[in-house]
Amino acid sequence: MKKVYMILVLALFACKSGGEVVVAQQKEPLLHYSKGPCLGRCPVYDFWIYPDGNFTFKKTKGLKANGEIKGMLTTEEMKNLKTVLENKLGEPGIFTRVRDLPISKLRYAGKKYEYHANKTEAGLKEVNTLMENIVERVVSGKYNITS
Repeated sequence: MKKVYMILVLALFACKSGGEVVVAQQKEPLLHYSKGPCLGRCPVYDFWIYPDGNFTFKKTKGLKANGEIKGMLTTEEMKNLKTVLENKLGEPGIFTRVRDLPISKLRYAGKKYEYHANKTEAGLKEVNTLMENIVERVVSGKYNITS
């Protein structure tokens, strides 16, 4: 049995591709916003916004949009979003999970915020409302969709 494992390990490391591997550089998102599941019909999705205004929305369940949507926010919306993020977000608080409430997650400037949208303080609540409004417009098709 040991010989079989050795042969498999050697075969794995002995194979070499003849072509060059090209790695596409992923751009770092400005923020990542997501909604987790609940016991009911809560929408579940991930939403990334990049510094140039491009966004990627990926639905998991519960919304009308299908699969992945890519598009671009307007310059004014990006300016407003950055202002709100810089001025309204405080430090991440202690998260206590409540059964059957979806967990919202926001990653921005190296910080991770986990919270229940209806149980947040004023600054984070304002950011969450802004993000939910943007997601609603993306799902309803109010942006220039690129794919």
